[in-house]
Amino acid sequence: MILTTTLSFGLFANFSGNGDNNSVQTALPPHRNEDPNWHGKANLGYSFLSGNSGSTTAAFSAELRYDTDVDQWLFTANYAGIRQADRTTGDAQTTSRLYAIAGQYNHFIDDEKNVYAYCNTNIRQDVPVGLDLRWTVGAGGGATLYLNEEKDASISLEVGPTFVHEENIGSTEEVDTAAGRVATRYESPLWSEWLITATGEFLQSFDETDDRSFVGELNLNWKFRENWYFAATAAVAWDGTPAPDFESTDRRFVLSVGHNF
Repeated sequence: MILTTTLSFGLFANFSGNGDNNSVQTALPPHRNEDPNWHGKANLGYSFLSGNSGSTTAAFSAELRYDTDVDQWLFTANYAGIRQADRTTGDAQTTSRLYAIAGQYNHFIDDEKNVYAYCNTNIRQDVPVGLDLRWTVGAGGGATLYLNEEKDASISLEVGPTFVHEENIGSTEEVDTAAGRVATRYESPLWSEWLITATGEFLQSFDETDDRSFVGELNLNWKFRENWYFAATAAVAWDGTPAPDFESTDRRFVLSVGHNF
């Protein structure tokens, strides 16, 4: 098992056409805005990692969402420049970069915006953990269940087929497979200043039983003053068929301070 610990302090800048500051994540619940609105978030951080690689990382992430009364567009991008230390000598040099971009389109089927059809795609390269390239294209259906009358607590589920292309470090073969995708998201306020969110995505190949993967994330945010908050994040990434000489599981733990405006 790989234990990858990340301690990151970044400034989160949220921008929104109507002053709203909703976060966007996997299998996000449909928002109920009737007028077209742009929403976004940008994050700049610095991280120290250990596990498969000892390294320092300068990271940038951004999210952009466009809402109308019938559909929703979501775009995300992540970048990390990694300066990696040699396990034997301790010397450090810039050896790799992480890139990840994704897009999803949701079309609401009912007037309440609880049921929707989606199509999505993402591209990811994560060389330090053995992933040279992975891209996916998929489509399916999703539904959101609100857990209270205020509709600030919800759980969402998405299911559909996905095509996966994967290239692993140290492997001479490229993998192309059709897979089933299940993704979920949970969000709920704990107290007036606390918010918890959890997301997960599971892919299972239709061709190979062992070819499956899972990514999950748990976030706890505490607003300690107006527009300022602390956030704690625990995330896990598991691959049933990892690259040669790499482990199946990576974990990361992130502490951050954020600002909304």
